[in-house]
Amino acid sequence: MNLIDLRRIVHNWPAKVLSLAGALLLFLIAQNTSLAQREMITYVQVQMPPGFTAVEPPEGMVTVTLRGPADQIYTVLPEHIKLKADFSDVTEPGRHWAFIRLDAAHEYRLFSPLEIDYRPRRIEAVFERSSQ
Repeated sequence: MNLIDLRRIVHNWPAKVLSLAGALLLFLIAQNTSLAQREMITYVQVQMPPGFTAVEPPEGMVTVTLRGPADQIYTVLPEHIKLKADFSDVTEPGRHWAFIRLDAAHEYRLFSPLEIDYRPRRIEAVFERSSQ
């Protein structure tokens, strides 16, 4: 590469960098707006604490939102989404919260891009000791 070619490349470089950044921004905006969105309701698998009974059992339904290519997200069924909440570390009676976790998230990397969001993020329950 000679000196004249290098001057052409660096000549007016701020405009070239801004043009590339603008093109990338437009690409990302177009990519994001072309994704379809789907909501579904699924159940949370709850791990109860040993030696306790739920006085107020946790709400087991969660709204899941999928975003991705339409032909892919409509193949996902509610039973394919595995959500879990673990109360097994409860040691005292009373009101407790557990975060809901997406189980086996690696299975959903087959779809690209795919966003999985769910609400609520945590559930609560009231426990008392079992009379056994």
